[in-house]
Amino acid sequence: MTDLLVDAAAVVYRARPAAFVQVRREQADALARDAPDAAARLRELPKPVRAAWAVNMLVWQMPERLAQLLELGRALRAAHARADADELRTLSGERRVLLATIAGELAAICAELDAPLSTSTRDQVNETLVAALSEEAAEQAIVTGRLVRPLSPGIDPRSVTALAEVPGRPPEPLRPGSPLVPVPSGRADQSGTARSSRGRAERAAEIRAAERRVARLESALERATGKVAEYDTAMTSLRTRVDETRKQWEELERELEQTAREHQRAARTRDQARSALAQAVDLLTAAERNTTSH
Repeated sequence: MTDLLVDAAAVVYRARPAAFVQVRREQADALARDAPDAAARLRELPKPVRAAWAVNMLVWQMPERLAQLLELGRALRAAHARADADELRTLSGERRVLLATIAGELAAICAELDAPLSTSTRDQVNETLVAALSEEAAEQAIVTGRLVRPLSPGIDPRSVTALAEVPGRPPEPLRPGSPLVPVPSGRADQSGTARSSRGRAERAAEIRAAERRVARLESALERATGKVAEYDTAMTSLRTRVDETRKQWEELERELEQTAREHQRAARTRDQARSALAQAVDLLTAAERNTTSH
């Protein structure tokens, strides 16, 4: 049930805000026959507020940027753990550039989807992304692509995530993402190495995303193949039953014809007996009259 529910939820949370309720209903209806429990759970999933929806679009529409955000967040948390002031200054500069880049690209995508972002909504989006950079739990919540409310200090990320018990998996994009804008490292002597490292990380992220997509498609193919086999068996059984029913029908038709012929013969015999009885009664009546007259 979990895979079916998560896949359906992914479709629902990719939908434009105006289409959310309709898409949720359609997905639940599609699940109802084979997975009624999953369908019931899907119908209860909450509609995300605009800021949460926008962050979900980062996951579904901008996987390259998401990979950059995750990589930078891990680097920032590691630098904090080491109390490396120089590294933190450098990474803070990268963070400003990346967040500004994501904000502009995400605003454009949301506008294309007829769901423009207000200034306050953009602020909530930025606060959510900052939380993901700072906390692993917030990062994991964002990666699900199922946020229903934006993140802010003091809020448990699981409390604002639909199906929070299911770990996130960075999805493949619905359409090709925009070209990556390099994030300056601020270290001239290491810029080439940083770009090379970042490029390898991006390629590795693409490979991992492709592998996950292949695994999901293989799983979907396996489920579909199983369904086809089930329906093949059901169709064979139904054809056998149809053939048996047809034979029974033909046999019943023959019995009906035989019964009809026997009915006709019995009717003729009855009519003949009735006629003979009438004649016998007439003869008896005549004989009685003759006896009385003599």
